Amino acid sequence: MLEKVLAVINKMVEDHIIEDYAIGGAIAALFYIEPFETLDLDIVVFLPQEEMSKAVVTLTPLYNYLRELGYNEEKEYVIIETIPVQFLVGGKPLLDDAVKTAVPKAFGATPTKVMRVEYLLALMADRCQAKDKARAQLVKEQGVEVDYDLVDTIVKEHHLEAKWKKLIGLEV
Repeated sequence: MLEKVLAVINKMVEDHIIEDYAIGGAIAALFYIEPFETLDLDIVVFLPQEEMSKAVVTLTPLYNYLRELGYNEEKEYVIIETIPVQFLVGGKPLLDDAVKTAVPKAFGATPTKVMRVEYLLALMADRCQAKDKARAQLVKEQGVEVDYDLVDTIVKEHHLEAKWKKLIGLEV
């Protein structure tokens, strides 16, 4: 089912509804660590430049496009092929960098882009919720290849040093 969702999102890029995207959140983490339960798919998007230059950025064209394909909103999600998808607009420097540096992956035969594990860790530090701490611990326990020098660079660039220490248990 996720493969069909990603095909729809790739089509949105082809049709210039969005400029670029990357999978973030829990689903992105699943590309690196063992599966765990999650309720939705987070997609961070860059909208076309003409939309981003407006005083108020709206997801209306994105929602209209998906409605025309038969997908409807439910709370903060669009239900695509039974999967709740939350579209988050870039605009925060850390999120923007995470999308720009996302790596190509495949889900089945469908190409996609997924945030690098180093950016996922920095985003976890930025939120620093209990679930973020648990996922960061899984990254460590499962021996995921992480460029910790890059994590340090990202954390410093985005002024997350204290949050990073809290996330990894060096500061309470």
